[in-house]
Amino acid sequence: DSAQIPDRFYFRPALGVIAVGPLFPLAYSTHLELAGDEAYYWLWSRHPDICYLDKGPMVAWFIRAGTALFGQTVFGVRFFAVLLASGTGVAMLLLGRRLFSDRVAFWAIVTSAFIPLFAVGSSLMTIDTVYVFFWSWAALAFWWAKDQRALGPWILTGALVGLGLLSKYTAAIELLSFAVFCLWDRPSRVHFRRATFWVMLATALLFLAPAVIWNIQHHWPTSRWLLARGGLDKGVGLHPGFALDFLGAQAGVISPFLFLGLIFVLFRPRMWRAPQPATGYAAALFLPLFGLYLFLSFHYRGQPNWTAAAYFGGVLLLSAKWLDLVRHMRWGPWLCLAALLVSSFEPALFLDARCTHLPPHPGPPDPPRVPRALP
Repeated sequence: DSAQIPDRFYFRPALGVIAVGPLFPLAYSTHLELAGDEAYYWLWSRHPDICYLDKGPMVAWFIRAGTALFGQTVFGVRFFAVLLASGTGVAMLLLGRRLFSDRVAFWAIVTSAFIPLFAVGSSLMTIDTVYVFFWSWAALAFWWAKDQRALGPWILTGALVGLGLLSKYTAAIELLSFAVFCLWDRPSRVHFRRATFWVMLATALLFLAPAVIWNIQHHWPTSRWLLARGGLDKGVGLHPGFALDFLGAQAGVISPFLFLGLIFVLFRPRMWRAPQPATGYAAALFLPLFGLYLFLSFHYRGQPNWTAAAYFGGVLLLSAKWLDLVRHMRWGPWLCLAALLVSSFEPALFLDARCTHLPPHPGPPDPPRVPRALP
């Protein structure tokens, strides 16, 4: 019975999972050719700029650093994806133990290892791997800053959100998560009357300056692209079937049992009876981003990975309430075990070349292949 094990026992095993975690992605990363997005971002890295059409420059900077260390190879492109994914795990461990306990943090790390979306993100250099890293550390910094009157922690939080904005503009939703938590948590409301919250906000928005400058120089193509990407350039329509597709896709990339478990936790009445600040904060990290894309899904079919950052808080919330379920319901342990067993098979399936539609690498790492017409 895990409840009989001292809480402090779980911290070192969690560190062990994080330390061992990168070994497989590092070895596996050279067995598949680059995905289309990876090749696209690799081209960015070959032409340094302060911004690009649809994203900030952060992913290109990481790829450029990786290829500077290991050459123009698949391994070089993906090297920092593995490190960033491990860094996200460290942030989850630290925030989990601050919000709840070492036990909850450990199970959050284990659960995230079984989530297909995170498994793919730790092996491929996707834009989400980069921005989820900064999202996770900004979430940790905010939990520290909320108890501080000094501006330093708030500036740090804003800078981390800003680095996320340089990765993906959706990182701005984390500011909404912080605002929602401050509105809900009575002691934290005081920051709306202080400079702290607004300094954090201003610091984060300063990181959008490169995007603004670049768009002024190029006649604002990013705004038009973002509207088209979200289907907002077309007439507004209501398509419940699209929303059902969205929820089904979420269950697929997260794992059906884990996704249903999270939904069960969120709609369980006991969850919202005098919730603790830690529970409210984890929910605030999940609900705004997930809710935004659920709302948009009634109008437009998006990609299932767009909600990736929301599951940083979602996994922490699920792990905390899962342990309560195990303690208070006779069938809880069996349900949890079944969910993990089913989930354990999915990352392997998602990383299989036939499922990812990526061709297996033909041999030793080579420079990424690009059309000859491109420089």
